[in-house]
Amino acid sequence: MIDLHVNFEGSLPTETAYYLGKKYNLPLGDNFPSSILLNGEDGRDEYYSKLKFMNSFMQNPEGLELAAYSLVKKLDSLGYIYAEIRVVPLDHTDLGLTQRQIFNCILRGIYKGLAELKEATKSLKQAKKALKKAENKYKAEKKQKPSKGKELAYE
Repeated sequence: MIDLHVNFEGSLPTETAYYLGKKYNLPLGDNFPSSILLNGEDGRDEYYSKLKFMNSFMQNPEGLELAAYSLVKKLDSLGYIYAEIRVVPLDHTDLGLTQRQIFNCILRGIYKGLAELKEATKSLKQAKKALKKAENKYKAEKKQKPSKGKELAYE
């Protein structure tokens, strides 16, 4: 899948919000996670209220980095092969972070997530290569006639 407009602020996974809320003693509210989940019935005011609540989890370097990392992992798990992530840096300045610091934190999270995906892909390619090699060896041995008293190990 491809998405040309992923809203960073609106894409915080509930697990990440819960972790950050507990770690930084942020109020999760009595109806968490529904307090951050958007549905088709939410009006504009409700939508912006939920975004503001989600942004409270992304006001420090760790929150921003973890949110970006979690987003990359979530997009991958959903089968995305390309996504353009939109960020509103002013939404993350409540604790005094500069726009440069905000982008650096988000980029660190994205790069960390992509690096893990690259390693997983590399491992998968190596496993496929080893499987193909074993398959070819099996086919070659199967084509050979077994010598007297020797049977193929695969049969």
